[in-house]
Amino acid sequence: MKIKKTIIFLSMIFIISLLTGCQIVYTYDLTSADKIHVISDMYISEDEFEQYNLKKSDDYELVTLEDGKRYYKYSESEDISVYEVNASSSGGVISRDILYLPVNTVEEQEEAAAQNNSIDPETLRSVLGLKIVFVFPEEVVDTNGTLSEDKKTVTFIAGDTGNAPYYAYTARGKSRLESDKTAPVISGLKQNVYYKSNNVSKLSVSDETALASVTCNGYKIEKCEKGWNFSTCGKFKQGKNVVVATDLSGNKTSFTLLIDDKSPTVKNLKNNSVKKCTSKNVVFYVKDADSGLKKITYSKNSQKFKTIPKKNIKLVKSGKYKGYYKVTIKCRKSCKLRVKILDNCGNFKNVSNVKIVVK
Repeated sequence: MKIKKTIIFLSMIFIISLLTGCQIVYTYDLTSADKIHVISDMYISEDEFEQYNLKKSDDYELVTLEDGKRYYKYSESEDISVYEVNASSSGGVISRDILYLPVNTVEEQEEAAAQNNSIDPETLRSVLGLKIVFVFPEEVVDTNGTLSEDKKTVTFIAGDTGNAPYYAYTARGKSRLESDKTAPVISGLKQNVYYKSNNVSKLSVSDETALASVTCNGYKIEKCEKGWNFSTCGKFKQGKNVVVATDLSGNKTSFTLLIDDKSPTVKNLKNNSVKKCTSKNVVFYVKDADSGLKKITYSKNSQKFKTIPKKNIKLVKSGKYKGYYKVTIKCRKSCKLRVKILDNCGNFKNVSNVKIVVK
């Protein structure tokens, strides 16, 4: 979930990791139809504020919290469109009637604060109390957070739900989820067609309500600015990849993504080598294990490249080169040979500067 980075007490970055009497509260006001009003509050206990000789200014307000202690409060706020908040979401949704927030997206918020302040995220997590508050326009009927008396405000405290996602539904939202029978849509590429990995960013995953998760080969993947980050999730591989999108209602869509980033393999023909031919034919072997061969061309003595006809490319069914294609180039006299092999994904293999000696 995209949550804008909040700059917190830039004047005290150098000691923030030492503070233990700190609290951070993010409040998301969902009562507007098209905007989410986000308030970021940071509280530092009066004792620690004095202990570290922090500079007081009009930006800080002295308040008393529920624990009876006094804190210096610093606040920032901004209005973010509902679309902007949810557009880069790896899963989940923040809306007027449905809230579903995987815990990792909450941790992203802490990561952002840590990056802003050059503090190790684990340190920040251990020393700062983090609360996330959501204010709804209607009563919430189901949540794993703490519900206010009027049932319109839900509060979550970091760590309280373990690895379980934060959720809260109004009656309208719960009804939408219960009636949702439409599976997520995975589009942008064709199933069971090979692509190079630089095309993977074209893959799009969407759902009419909200995504709960997207996995690749069983491992969760995240969304980045350029799309779903399949290539850097660590589980993206050559060949077959299975992408599964699951929405909040449990509907699933599976997509087979085929990747070929490898050049074809060539045997019996090497760069900068000498190859002797006694039958006036140059013979070598080629294989592409994934997308398959598209075209093989050759050039003699730096002349124009010619395509090798299909009749000169034959599949080997047994023996040492089983599974390879036997390629034959007629060569009546000695020459310098170049060969280009192209597969169906655009990967290519060049073999250059081969001296052919015809006897």
